[in-house]
Amino acid sequence: MAKKVNLNNLGKVLTTEVTNVSEMQYKAFAFDLFGEIIRFTPVKSGRARGNWHIDVETPDYEITNSTTPSVPNYSLDVRGFPNVYISNGLPYMESLEDGSSKQAPNGITKVALAAVRSRR
Repeated sequence: MAKKVNLNNLGKVLTTEVTNVSEMQYKAFAFDLFGEIIRFTPVKSGRARGNWHIDVETPDYEITNSTTPSVPNYSLDVRGFPNVYISNGLPYMESLEDGSSKQAPNGITKVALAAVRSRR
């Protein structure tokens, strides 16, 4: 005789599973974009690359003298799909984004986003 399967909780189980997978994809997309933004940031002194930050809920505009790209917080909590901010507080970032550098004549973030999207 066939065993009965209780499907009462199937919707909840599927919703939880889809949410968990979606949150992982959301986080992966954010970190992929963060890496590409750093990669496409032009280098003169290195400070522009060294001042990118990724965080949730609020942007981090802290300015440092670092010329080394920051290591992102891989434990970033994206449960519930909060806003993820990739930010850089250097005063000349807007100019770089507008294409002022010969190394990045098309800017940084739009080019990085296109690169990430092309792989998905």
